[in-house]
Amino acid sequence: MADYDDYRYSEEAQEHDLRIVWSCDRCGEEREDYPGWNEGGVHKGCGGEWRAVGESYLAEAR
Repeated sequence: MADYDDYRYSEEAQEHDLRIVWSCDRCGEEREDYPGWNEGGVHKGCGGEWRAVGESYLAEAR
């Protein structure tokens, strides 16, 4: 798992604008944040918990 975590914070991931997709386990609302920003926590709108469900990248590399 350490290798994957290293990749998420790598220069390549930053160049391609990697973002983690979070979903609320109660209402299903989704949001995206950069790795290391606002990870997990409680969704203030409904009290549910944010869970990582995937990743997204900028369509074009910078």
